[in-house]
Amino acid sequence: MRASGQLVHAMVAAAFLLSCAALADPPAEKKDKQPQPTIEQLIEELEQQNRVLAQQQKQLAEQEKKLREYKEALQRALAQQQKLRSQELEAQRGAGAVATATADAATNPAAEPEDAKKKRAAASSTVAQAKPDPNPQAPTKPTGQAPESSNRPPEIAQITEYPGVLTPAGKFVLEPALQYSYASNGRVALTGFAIVPGLAIGEIDIQNVNRELFIASLTGRYGLTPRFEVEVKVPYVYRQDTTTGRPLLVQSNFDSVFNASGSGLGDVELTARYQINKGGPDSPYFVGSLRFKTVTGTGPFDVPTTSPFTGVVVQSQLPTGTGFYALQPGITALFASDPAVFFGGATYIWNIARNIDTVDASGNTIGRYDPGDGVTVNFGLGLSLNERTSFSVGYEHDVFFKDKQNGEYIINAQNQTLGTLLIGYSYRLSKSTTFNLSLGLGVTPATPNTTIWVRLPVMF
Repeated sequence: MRASGQLVHAMVAAAFLLSCAALADPPAEKKDKQPQPTIEQLIEELEQQNRVLAQQQKQLAEQEKKLREYKEALQRALAQQQKLRSQELEAQRGAGAVATATADAATNPAAEPEDAKKKRAAASSTVAQAKPDPNPQAPTKPTGQAPESSNRPPEIAQITEYPGVLTPAGKFVLEPALQYSYASNGRVALTGFAIVPGLAIGEIDIQNVNRELFIASLTGRYGLTPRFEVEVKVPYVYRQDTTTGRPLLVQSNFDSVFNASGSGLGDVELTARYQINKGGPDSPYFVGSLRFKTVTGTGPFDVPTTSPFTGVVVQSQLPTGTGFYALQPGITALFASDPAVFFGGATYIWNIARNIDTVDASGNTIGRYDPGDGVTVNFGLGLSLNERTSFSVGYEHDVFFKDKQNGEYIINAQNQTLGTLLIGYSYRLSKSTTFNLSLGLGVTPATPNTTIWVRLPVMF
């Protein structure tokens, strides 16, 4: 019995050992299905993880660099702002010191000690030097915008005879100019009696008159103050008229052509202009003017006449002036509205009557002659294309009233209306020289067909 019990215990122990061995050493088939990684594979995986980590470290370094740059830029901006603020405070303290010292000196000039004078001068210098520029990168005159810091009207291309921009104080402007004008008029005159329409007894004079006018002028302007200037204009005039006609009911096979010309000094003009108000970006500028025209040119009653056609009297020599003194007050307004400048003006021309001793075709003395006054109105806009170039367009309308002789209106006299469309541009050649070209197109029968002005003002 004892031996059989030992045998049973031995058999149980052997079964337990076999079970443990089976668990510790799985079958060969399962080992083949789940192979373990080799050393080379583990090394490759480790290197791949190192490369990923290095890339992430590089990106992190770049982000840190950008962060440092942002911090440095912010610090510089804060330092600049603090510096400007300190300069403003210093300027205010300096201005207060100047005001105090000036008030003390004004109250008791003799009692001001020498060291106080030196301190006041140093404070004034500090104020002038410490005043900051809020925008040092901005141009002094923005393109297409009127200068807000200046009390002078904005500059535009001149297309009329009345410039709106005044000459700065102490500056002199010399402006040579050339003007060309062409006009062509047709006229049909009947001398006789009309019996029925289309049948006449008498002479019919059909004429065509072509007129050319050249005016070379030299104008000088001087600025007495920032808002007041004086001007002198000396013109030289050359004129030429060509009259063509053929009287009907009179034996004539060809047109007759008569030429007349005249040249010489024109009427010298004196002008004063004054800027009435301060003006600004949101308010218009008003400039008043007063022009006086002399009679230095040859007048229309001082030239000889002739009768090239039957019943027609023309001047054999053309005048270079009007023959009458004239006084012309006016006002010009300019309003800046970025990027354009609107302008307009009105003048009144007072032609002063005088006695004429010339004998007319009837043998009578002309007597006191009044050429009639006139009114001129103009308006338009100027546009600054860039810092050198500007463009202007406008319209000018003139009305001249009927002439009087010895207090009575001349028979068949009529008011004369002149309308001109104006276009022009200017180009700044340098800081002191500007080229200005303008064109006038007549829109009424009495207006010259074409007028061209060329101006070249030079500032000294």
